Parts: sequence; structure tokens; C-alpha cells
Amino acid sequence: IKMTTTGSSFKEFQERIQAASPFTDVDFNFRDLSLINPRIKPNRLFRSGTPSALSPTQLAMLVNEIGIKTIIDLRELQETTHDPGPQLIHHVFAKAPEVHEVALDKLEASSDFHLFEKHMAELSVTPLAVQPKLEHAQSLKASKESPHSDNDRSAEEVACADWQEANEQVHGTPSVANVVQPDETTSHEQVAKALELCNTFGPDGGRLKYFIPLAQRSVMSKALIHSISWRERLHVAGRYFLGVTWDAKYKDEAKDYMLQHFDGQGLLGLNKIILTYSTHMLSRALKIIAVSAHQPILFHCFHGKDRTGLVAGLVLALLHTPLDDIANDYHMSEAYGGSAQGRAHFEKIPQLNVENWCKAPTQVMKETIKWIVVEHGSVEQYMVHTLHFNEEWQAKLIAALTE
Repeated sequence: IKMTTTGSSFKEFQERIQAASPFTDVDFNFRDLSLINPRIKPNRLFRSGTPSALSPTQLAMLVNEIGIKTIIDLRELQETTHDPGPQLIHHVFAKAPEVHEVALDKLEASSDFHLFEKHMAELSVTPLAVQPKLEHAQSLKASKESPHSDNDRSAEEVACADWQEANEQVHGTPSVANVVQPDETTSHEQVAKALELCNTFGPDGGRLKYFIPLAQRSVMSKALIHSISWRERLHVAGRYFLGVTWDAKYKDEAKDYMLQHFDGQGLLGLNKIILTYSTHMLSRALKIIAVSAHQPILFHCFHGKDRTGLVAGLVLALLHTPLDDIANDYHMSEAYGGSAQGRAHFEKIPQLNVENWCKAPTQVMKETIKWIVVEHGSVEQYMVHTLHFNEEWQAKLIAALTE
């Protein structure tokens, strides 16, 4: 990665990117990565915040004029229930079936991609908004029927469960009925208009939306528990047991302890957790980008700031983008993290320093890339040895974006 300056200020960089936006009446942190690195061909790979608030005409621009064929949502499915707006996107994109994700995981860079593309074309899919909610219902049922009581679990398991409960304050745990349900303000007229303008459900076997969560509750729980000492784990577990068996205030104390520890990790710590513990999901996201049949591709999270910024950083670094440009691209998202909606997302958690979590400092991205280089030798070696995304796959990704 070139550690030198590119010669332009952040303001000039931001103005150039914003001037190229095709959306003049809505701002959801959308941009073409070819604007960050000209080696990338235009209209191949885009990043944004959640597109849930797009109107029918704005959605039509996204899928017809820009031609987005594949969306990578870097969140868990249930997080979409907190998205603002009518969520019309769920009427024109289908969740990638599990069988397809398994096929993607098994795909090798040396494989015949035509067979995979044929598999894609033959998929039987329906829009997210009309898919049954059985998967989430089954997971809820399984959790309720779990034979393990609090008294049967180890200190680590108890502390982990307590962190998950605390983490749910941020993302929430929706009821089955709320999974990918449209906003209450969504009208039948809006849906009909969106379907009409977006060529119903798309040609070529439908448009796919992958859910590739980079900050799953289980991942965050494991990472945070492993980052504290055994004495601290016993402390958290003890408070948790007291909260369950005697007074709920002790359970709250355990939760506060874990959230304060997480807050101390900061944005750089969050990136390190994802890079260390979400390796399967990162590899899957990179594979999707490397398969040109998915293009044009849009990847996003909620603000389009941290999880999205990390994936963008990895792709841009692989393409030898100057570090200043990678960091400036990340910093552009600070306006979204610091918006009223962005602040509300973090203000639900009193233990977090909202000012810090709403930001997207260039230094965080620079330190993230430097950490990868120090720990693994290079971004390429990190991909090979940690993500199992080998040189062949890297070459496929570069070719998919530049040729």
C-alpha cells in the first residue's frame, strides 16, 4: 500500500465523489468504487448505506439505469427491521438461497465458472418481502427449547450470553412477524409502482441479495470474551448468576461491564474483531465480488460506514490504492454516522461514547491496514492465510473489476 499523499485535500476528494453521484434527491452514502481507484472499471462495484428509503423512481434508477444485479448486505437478516423507509428493495431482490451460498463456498478459482453461472440462472427465487419467515421462526423455537439452563453453563458461556443480550440493545431481536416486513408507511401503490418501474422481478432469474454478516452476535460475543481475562470472565459470570437468581441489578452490572469493555475497543478494535473472527463471511463477500456474473454489485450495511468501509478497504488495498484514498473513502461516511439517524443508532446504548462511534476518522482506516500488514506481512498474505482467499481468487477479483 502506498503510504504517500495523493496531492488532493479531503474536501477536494469529497466534492469529486459527490459530484459524480447519480442520486440528486436522496443521499444514502452511495458511490462507485471506480471513483476511488480508476483501475476499477465504472459500474462494476458500488458501496452505500442501506437503500431501504429509496422511492419507486429512485429504486428504478438503482436497478434499471445503474443496473444493480446483486446486493451484499453485511448485516444479519433481522437487522433490516430497523431500516428506515418503505423497504421497497425487498420487493425486487430475493435472498440468496442457502444451497446457493453452499455452492459459492465450494467454488474454487480454478472451477468452471460457467457451471456456477448456470446454477445462478436456474435458481428458483422469490422477493424477500414475500418469502416465508420460517428460518427465523425455527431459530427462535430452537433457542426456547434449548435444554441448557444458566446453571449448566461455564463462566465463559454465561459471560458470552450476557454480552449477546447487551449487544441486542444495538441491533434488537425482532419478532418473527417483523422480519423483512416493510415500513408501516409503505403503501400498496408504492409497491405496485416499484414493481412496474423495476421490470417486476428482473430478467436473468431474479436479482439476488446475499446476507453476509460481519458482526454477528455470536462472533462479537466470542471476540469480547476472549479479550478479557479469566478473572474478568468469572466476575461477569458471577454477576450474571446473581442477576438471574437474586436481583436483576447484578445482571445489568454484568452487561454494563461488557459494553464498557467493548466501548474501550473503539472502531479500530471493531475492525480487528471482524478481520480476526468473521473470516468466513469476509471470504464469501470477496468471492461474490470476484464472480463477474454478479455485476454490477452493491455492498452495504446500515450507515455504509464501518463494515462497508472495511470491505471497501480490503478491495481497494488489493488493487494497490494509495492509503490516503482508502482512508478518505472511509472518512466520507462520517456524515452518515453523525447524522440524526446515525446518532440514534448508538444513543440507545448509554455505555457507548456516541461521539466516537459516530465518527469515521481517516486514522482508523490507516491503522487498520497497517495492522494487517504488521500482523500478516501484506493484505494479500492476510487473504491467503487467514481468509483462504488464495492468489488465484485474488487474480479473479482483480480481473473482474479491472478487465
